[in-house]
Amino acid sequence: MTENESTQDPLQSDSVRGIARLKLIVVYLGLFMVSQLSHILASLYLIFCLIIGRNTPRLFRLLITWDYLFNITLNGKLGETYSHRVARDCFEKRQFLGCFVCRFLDLFQKDHCKTTYDGHNAEARPFEPKDVDTKL
Repeated sequence: MTENESTQDPLQSDSVRGIARLKLIVVYLGLFMVSQLSHILASLYLIFCLIIGRNTPRLFRLLITWDYLFNITLNGKLGETYSHRVARDCFEKRQFLGCFVCRFLDLFQKDHCKTTYDGHNAEARPFEPKDVDTKL
């Protein structure tokens, strides 16, 4: 037995590492499939609520969750919504894109960015169902 063979850990062989990597890939693919299924169900729920004209608290929680996901997808801070991110960019940094997105969001809710910015800094929920007219 050579010195190189005796110091090599048998658990770190190529086949064991390959199996561990394969297990990790299967877990990631499983998580990906679950996230895609939840996205489809959430989209169907959103369409259903829009068709019947019903604004529920669950619908608003869903929209806020998508807001968090969109921010994370664009390399934002964890726990920050995209609305708060663009409001911070507009109010603190005076960036054009942040102010543009804030003006666009104001079409859907008056002073959305200001409410989000103030609410997030006060650790309150920035967007509540009471802020929206539930009668369509």
